[in-house]
Amino acid sequence: MRSHDISGLYQALVQHKIHQDQFLWSRIQTLHALQVAVIGGGFAAHFSWGNSLLGGSFLVFGGVVSLIMFFLVIGDYADMKVNEETMKDLASILLPFSVTGPVKWVDDTVWYRKYLARGHYMIYAYIVMLILVDFVLGVLMLCRPCIFGEIPGASARQHLLSIPISQLHSARESISKPSPLGASGS
Repeated sequence: MRSHDISGLYQALVQHKIHQDQFLWSRIQTLHALQVAVIGGGFAAHFSWGNSLLGGSFLVFGGVVSLIMFFLVIGDYADMKVNEETMKDLASILLPFSVTGPVKWVDDTVWYRKYLARGHYMIYAYIVMLILVDFVLGVLMLCRPCIFGEIPGASARQHLLSIPISQLHSARESISKPSPLGASGS
């Protein structure tokens, strides 16, 4: 294989890796927006509308969608890393002879960087934490809505929901009728 072909292949593989990396970060940004919408919507349904069932369901459904996004992020990371060994081999061929030693992609001499502080592990832990927050808050809201505090105006809403519709219509009609005493009110 000629040097020109090798450098072209190497360039194509690098572009593929960058493309997949952009997919990964795009999905993570989408996951952030989803989390804001899910948590905000769940608590808005609970506190503003007084509907714990809807709020809890919203949170649990958001957790399921976040779980799907998590699997997509894992796939994007795997796609990004699929040609890494080939890229290392090609880079070692393309380097001038004066360069000695293997090509290093990451400094693995620092122990915490080698085992703990890999970026994808931190991202995975962060996403799992977000998914757990969705499920825990959703289940708590579904099973124990009182744990989040009293819903403002809930008793008034419950009272209105317990009144038959025919009584509401008759009450509205009696309010809209003119007073028999006239405009002066005396």
